[in-house]
Amino acid sequence: MNLKMHEQMGIAFWLSMATVLAVTSRSLSTGLPTLEMGAIVMAPMIAARGLHSPRKPLRWLSRAIIAGVGLLALAWLLAVIERWTWFNADSYPSWLASEELRTPAELDKSNNVLRGACGGKGGLSELRDLPDGTTIGRCGFFWWDGKTYIYHFDPVSEQK
Repeated sequence: MNLKMHEQMGIAFWLSMATVLAVTSRSLSTGLPTLEMGAIVMAPMIAARGLHSPRKPLRWLSRAIIAGVGLLALAWLLAVIERWTWFNADSYPSWLASEELRTPAELDKSNNVLRGACGGKGGLSELRDLPDGTTIGRCGFFWWDGKTYIYHFDPVSEQK
């Protein structure tokens, strides 16, 4: 398959950006996220050419690649909406939380807030007071990679 000039330029751009980042930081791990981003951007563009192929397996592969990138884009959109809710909403949906604690007595049952709540990795990485009087705490950056707690009291003052 012959690539068009803009496809070749796109691939060269992402490869060169990943190389520059890896060389300047002296670490391959710095260039890998850029290389992954380039693959996500370039894959649908190249796969779109296979949609008109006379070979049926290539058409199915192209559709699968485009659908996979579409699902990944949807996951990113949902992650952005969740982060927006985390920082800007007046309340946090309880269905996104791992645990909802209503009284200080439940605090010992669920682990200590300031230490141990994150499975031995230290305390909560984020703790926010909401306008509705609840406090939300999280281990990790997103709701799916850690635990999110909703407290209906001030968990920090209860630990002192």
